[in-house]
Amino acid sequence: MISRANNLTITKTKKDLSHSIVNNNYDLLSLEVIQLSQELDTQMLPIFQQQLDFYNFYLRTYKNNSTL
Repeated sequence: MISRANNLTITKTKKDLSHSIVNNNYDLLSLEVIQLSQELDTQMLPIFQQQLDFYNFYLRTYKNNSTL
């Protein structure tokens, strides 16, 4: 589960990225936008991995318990 501190950090990075995109005239290749995008990816990757692991566990459990 995502901690409150991680959630706040991710939310702040999202806001910073949004402002950066606007401030850089929607230039998605500007250095600041790219850096913030990479930072956001780094912050969110463990959460996505955790969700994927849970989903795979669910599928394995359901498949093993299925009576089809």
